[in-house]
Amino acid sequence: MITRKLNIISSSNIEFINNKQIQYSYAFRKLYKNIHRIKDPFFIKFLQNKFNLNDIEIRSLINDVDTKYKQIIAAKEANELQITEIIKDIEKLESKNKLNKKETRTLFKLNKKLKYKENHLSNDIVFGGSYNLKKISTYSNLNDEVKKNQYKDLFNINRILPIYIIGESNQKANRFFEFNLKDNLIIYKPNRKTKIEIKLSIHKSYKNEFIKLQELINNKNISISIRLSNDSICLTYDNEILYGYSLDVKSRNIEVSEIKNNHIDKETKTNLIKEVYKKYYDELRSRKQIGKLNNRYLSIDLNPNNIGCSIIDKSENNDSFKIIKVIQYDLTNLNKKLDKNVSKDYRNHITNKRKHGIYHIWKDIFKMMLHYKCFNLVIEDLNFDKSKQNDMNKESNRQILNMWNLDLIKNLINKYVHNFGFNLIEINACYSSTIGNLMYNYTDCCNASIEICRRGINKYVKNKFYPSIEDTIDYAMSKLSLMNQTKLRDVSLLKDFDTWKKIHDFIHETRLRYRSELNDKIYRFNSFNNLNHSRINKLVFI
Repeated sequence: MITRKLNIISSSNIEFINNKQIQYSYAFRKLYKNIHRIKDPFFIKFLQNKFNLNDIEIRSLINDVDTKYKQIIAAKEANELQITEIIKDIEKLESKNKLNKKETRTLFKLNKKLKYKENHLSNDIVFGGSYNLKKISTYSNLNDEVKKNQYKDLFNINRILPIYIIGESNQKANRFFEFNLKDNLIIYKPNRKTKIEIKLSIHKSYKNEFIKLQELINNKNISISIRLSNDSICLTYDNEILYGYSLDVKSRNIEVSEIKNNHIDKETKTNLIKEVYKKYYDELRSRKQIGKLNNRYLSIDLNPNNIGCSIIDKSENNDSFKIIKVIQYDLTNLNKKLDKNVSKDYRNHITNKRKHGIYHIWKDIFKMMLHYKCFNLVIEDLNFDKSKQNDMNKESNRQILNMWNLDLIKNLINKYVHNFGFNLIEINACYSSTIGNLMYNYTDCCNASIEICRRGINKYVKNKFYPSIEDTIDYAMSKLSLMNQTKLRDVSLLKDFDTWKKIHDFIHETRLRYRSELNDKIYRFNSFNNLNHSRINKLVFI
């Protein structure tokens, strides 16, 4: 799903929309506070009559409230999990007889964090904003009526929610809206007597997308859910349908229904339904593969400072592969720690510059995927466990939690994968850097990306997750004998271990050198500085 937020230039009846928003907001808060009655038909009928909502509006309201409630519950569960991890870390430190200075400091931070998390856990949602509510309370105690009224106005404005209406494909995307996206116009029709013309500001980059969207609307092939306020409108729709990479669910359901209606035994019925599902998934995969090479992979190793990228062809027997291209994106110029005296505006400028750079990195990566006709995208599992951040040092925390922009990266990956029909493969990246640097002859992040690709190729092949330790160490010895003799003695120490975990732990405990860097060897590469004016360097190895 994708959401486009569009600014409203003009509206023929602002007052009606504003009143509708106020009624919807009252109904939303009422239902949220009585969430236990969300399936009570008498209570729902009461809300519908009290706030003058029709059947589609009340159904949209229920969906909206239920989604918000589940988000709050999920956030609290994640918070509880973090609290559990923090308590374990505290107990582990307190069990020691004597703590050093660093451990004492860590224990203090953990207790402070635990108190904050526990206080936050008991807090419920505040419609209007908890910050504004605190400020109102503070300035009330200080008898500052001007400041108090200022935050009170903000609080009341934030309590007014946008109207949410669920889309319906058989009603030309949405029952209450008439779309004319080519002319930047939407007509809101809440009832038979009311028609409100809304003129939109649509950026030129959305033009081609909205032309396709309008065709699907006219043919009743897509639904669009709407969030409407006086100054903006949000359109939410399925971008897989928009770009032609969605399952034909309607036809599949018809076939499944016919099988269910047949008078045959349960086992035969189940097998036939499985065959129908497989047929439609195979058809979708075939459609996605058009214009792409099924045996070509692009893999990525993500780090805050460097992104390694490899394009690889799989052999027919899966035992070997050919490296087509290796690229590294260097973000170190954007991630430098700023001086404490730097202004807030400049910090925001650098943050925006970093996000701008990330946008263009992923634009460049997927441009390469299209150019080289890659069908498969292999990445590491990006569900980063923030509860483990206590094991990191301060600089690692700064880079991973504050500068990596993982949520932005996930959204960009999902957007491009759905838009262009790529096959996304997520793998466990444990020890990929250790293994990659022993097996391949590029920089650290690029070596890891090649190992990630090898795992993606062999994801569903038994006993192929890790490579052979003996073969890897032998190759690393021969590689280092040609590169940097000072590292040879380090790698030779690893031959006695029988698992990659033991090798990885030994390397980190003894601080043996294993990561390949640009200054270890004279790599041949082309450098493209300042990628799209974002202070990011792109290195293409040759």
